[in-house]
Amino acid sequence: MKIQDTRSTKVQLLERLGATGTESVQTLFAKNIGWFVPDSMALSWVGPRTKCNQVAAFFH
Repeated sequence: MKIQDTRSTKVQLLERLGATGTESVQTLFAKNIGWFVPDSMALSWVGPRTKCNQVAAFFH
């Protein structure tokens, strides 16, 4: 991946978070991901993510 590609994806992520909602954000992620947000019993939206369709719930 080139630096410009990374920058473009980052800009798209921020634009989508601000304007269109969380479902369009997940299209920027690969089908299978390795993403972990440390768990807390009080927060249901944290924890491991392995599929792009789990991304929207995190950002929502």
